[in-house]
Amino acid sequence: MRKRRKGGYIVIGAVIFDMDGVLSDTQWLHEETQAAALARRGIVVDHKELGKRFSGVPNRDWLAILCDEYHVPRSVIPGLLEEFERSFLSEGHGKVRAIEGARELVASLRRAGVPLALVSGSNSRVVAFVLAELELADAFKVVVTSDDPVAGKPSPAPFLLAAERLGVAPEGCVVIEDGVSGMVGARKAGMKAVALAPPGERGLSRGSRHPQPARARRGRSRDDKRQDLGHLPQQPFCSSQI
Repeated sequence: MRKRRKGGYIVIGAVIFDMDGVLSDTQWLHEETQAAALARRGIVVDHKELGKRFSGVPNRDWLAILCDEYHVPRSVIPGLLEEFERSFLSEGHGKVRAIEGARELVASLRRAGVPLALVSGSNSRVVAFVLAELELADAFKVVVTSDDPVAGKPSPAPFLLAAERLGVAPEGCVVIEDGVSGMVGARKAGMKAVALAPPGERGLSRGSRHPQPARARRGRSRDDKRQDLGHLPQQPFCSSQI
């Protein structure tokens, strides 16, 4: 697949998608069910604060941070993870909606023969549930979740694992993300990052609507594009060349 770029073309060997906020409008559901479960353990935090601080970060990692902040023993984390999953799966039926343009873009890339991967901070059961609800269960050649034995975002490890399983060099991959941690990880992996911004917030991405640490800002490059899926060009996705 070739994508037009000023001065010529770059060759894109694969596209890697984030899930929540890129394919599915489910971030709000995660945040609400997680905030309710945390409150039952004495960790009272607004659900919007969870998205602001930890979008894209694996649950186990940010739970450790909150437990330390609220002086709650980390031994509660396994139980919270189970409760997060149970609540999301029980309340998510019929509530999972696709981000506008997401299914169409995936279909366009598949018709062009472009290898697709999914990298998510959720576990494999939650990912399978969401993809089934979106009718995208068979769309991705490779799926990397929090169950895989690698560090989560913002580490480049999950993106590098996806590229390895696809058989595509990291520099040939384009990552579509809506969170700062994912964009940072993609850039660290040597991949191009397309940052998805909600309508009306072009130039921003989920997690970047609020001040971020300097490390996150430095993780972006001028190669990163910030736009919603409805504005992503589909005509350049015409052939796959790896």
